[in-house]
Amino acid sequence: MVELEFPSIQYFYHEQRRHGARVEVVSTPDQIRIDTEKLLRAIDETTLLVPISQVLFRSSFIVDARAIIERAHRVGAHVILDAFQATGTILWTFAAWEWICRGRGSEVALWRAGRRLLYVREDLRAKLRPA
Repeated sequence: MVELEFPSIQYFYHEQRRHGARVEVVSTPDQIRIDTEKLLRAIDETTLLVPISQVLFRSSFIVDARAIIERAHRVGAHVILDAFQATGTILWTFAAWEWICRGRGSEVALWRAGRRLLYVREDLRAKLRPA
């Protein structure tokens, strides 16, 4: 994950270390935006999960979610895309949601206007065990 994720998101993933997770936090050049290429290089065959916000809460920087999702899927990693800050910040089209939700290997958590909407790919549901 990137160091500019919302604090409670960071707390959650850091807590997963108690369950054996190795959490890699990718630093940012200026505390405003992420270095997409640096993040893409960090996503490799040892990556299981990439949590990423579509829009960073502190700066409103719009993340290149497509590049991140494509890289993660190329190495077999899953993505949790937090779109909460994106609501009202960027224009969403049905085509974009179709790509995110139904694209090859996609899985995504969606948040909109304070209401939680969760989509989990059907073949992953049996594999996941909430803690």
